[in-house]
Amino acid sequence: MTGDGPDHSEYRRRRTVLEALLGFLAFFTVLALVQAVWNVLQDDPDVWPSLLLAVLLLATWAVWRRWRRYD
Repeated sequence: MTGDGPDHSEYRRRRTVLEALLGFLAFFTVLALVQAVWNVLQDDPDVWPSLLLAVLLLATWAVWRRWRRYD
C-alpha cells in the first residue's frame, strides 16, 4: 500500500464513533423531551428543561447530518 488512497479502517472508525455519539445524544434527547413535557404540565414550569431539549435537538441534528456524509 502506498498510502495514497483513503484508509478504510479510519473511515469505519469515524463512522462508528459518530454512530455511538448519535445514539448517546438521541437517548438523552428523548429523556429531555419527556422532562420538558412533564415540566409543561406542572403548575409553575421552568425554562431550563426546554432549553436543554433545544440544545440536545440541535446537537443531535448536527451529528446526524455529519453521520449522513459518511454514508
